[in-house]
Amino acid sequence: MNRQNRKSQRHDLQGTMTVFMGMTILMLLSIFFSLLEVVHYISLREESAMLSKIGIESMFADYCRPLWDEYGVLAIDGGYGGEILDLGMATDRMESCLADNADVSEFSHGGNHLTLAVDACGIESYGLLTDDAGVPFMKECAGAAMYGIPEDLLDGLKEQTDTAGDGQMDWEDLLEEGDAAYRSAMEERQRRIEESERNDGNGETTEEDGVDEEDDWIEDSEALPGDLSAEEIATAGNPIEMVLAWKDEGILKQVVPADAVSGKRMTVENPVSDRTLSEGNTETTNTLSTADRFLFQYYLSEHMGSYTNRKERKGLSYELEYVIGAEDSDKANLAETVEQLLVFRGAMNLASLLKDGEKRAEVKAVAVALAGASVNPAVIKAVEAGVTAAWVYAESVLDIRTLLDGGKIAVVKTPADWTSDLLSLTQCVDMDYKAKESADGIRYQTYLIALLSVIPQKKIGLRALDVIEQELRQTKEYSKVKMDNFIYCATVDYRYKAVPVFGSLVTTGRGPEGYSFSDKESLDYTK
Repeated sequence: MNRQNRKSQRHDLQGTMTVFMGMTILMLLSIFFSLLEVVHYISLREESAMLSKIGIESMFADYCRPLWDEYGVLAIDGGYGGEILDLGMATDRMESCLADNADVSEFSHGGNHLTLAVDACGIESYGLLTDDAGVPFMKECAGAAMYGIPEDLLDGLKEQTDTAGDGQMDWEDLLEEGDAAYRSAMEERQRRIEESERNDGNGETTEEDGVDEEDDWIEDSEALPGDLSAEEIATAGNPIEMVLAWKDEGILKQVVPADAVSGKRMTVENPVSDRTLSEGNTETTNTLSTADRFLFQYYLSEHMGSYTNRKERKGLSYELEYVIGAEDSDKANLAETVEQLLVFRGAMNLASLLKDGEKRAEVKAVAVALAGASVNPAVIKAVEAGVTAAWVYAESVLDIRTLLDGGKIAVVKTPADWTSDLLSLTQCVDMDYKAKESADGIRYQTYLIALLSVIPQKKIGLRALDVIEQELRQTKEYSKVKMDNFIYCATVDYRYKAVPVFGSLVTTGRGPEGYSFSDKESLDYTK
């Protein structure tokens, strides 16, 4: 009996311990799996953040390859070759990439517990290259130009272009005012001759007498300044009339052979700079710093073709000249660029001439010989200004010929750099007659940077995009492309779903259908 009681007590004791241990183990397992689920939740959260980065990077990895290859600019064609901006297509591609990366079970032999379902993703905000008249485009180009360029080189180039762009000179006014003054002097001379004849009582003169009197008039003027004689000046002729007649032929014919000019035209009927553009909905800064503006101009000089630096492209040959001139053909843009370059070179040559006492004396001598010492001094002064303009114009034409031939021209010339002779301007008609090169001078491409500096910010970026759009449309894939569809930045919203894997006492972040995660990622090519 005692033995049975003791057995029963032993069995009761063993049963009591089993229940206690079972409850303890149950509690421990519950805590253990709860901790596992917490780790699972945190891992899912990190996984969602990683997927969000993959998603936006996959979208921006789909950049326009020809735009990058030809111009070094990164942007997504939001129209995907079409004319209409299609954000839905960008979102669909991004969702497809996310789905592939979220479900990695096919690469796992044991099962993947970090699988997320992409609930939705959408582009919250985006910016286009053409926003704020192309400021994002210009900033990206400025950033690209900065890499690999020594700072001292940029400083030196900026100083050169700033100097080259100083000053203005109105050729038309100076030449025409000088010509008007010369004609006024001729009328005054004729009036004085007729008055003298009446006083002598002889109202008839032969043609030969008239020529002799004209020669006497030149020779009888007061002593001419400088070393020029009246005979030399009379033989050389009137430089003002010569240059005005020359100028009427058109500047392009004076500096480059007609068969050397490209015949390409702008084929885009409604270019970026002339149409109403699509706009992004992200906030942008609508101004450029001085440094960014110069870097953008330098970028254009390096990445766009010009008369002396042609690129192997199907669009315009003179891309830089288009940005300057905004005309519809290479020929018209080159002509406009040369006209502006003539003004720049003229300002520098005028400064050089006015510092040269010997040249100023020659100009004075010619002006006195042409206008006569006995007429109004103001008339002589106007003729002198006209002669100066004619000489500077001729020298500037020679400069442009040298620049278009690939040579260097000093920004401000010394007497040794000067080429033309005031009494031999007729030889400037010869296309083979060019200005002397200067070892310390700058080339055509650098002068173009100076010309770009005077174009308003609201025009220069969009004109550059005109050129790029024209070039991209030469390819079949981008035949209808529009630059105001190109996305340079975006912010994307993501939502993911996942289910718990381990039992848990923790319900944080869990809804009726499981976990829900939200993320937001941004990417900007200009930063």
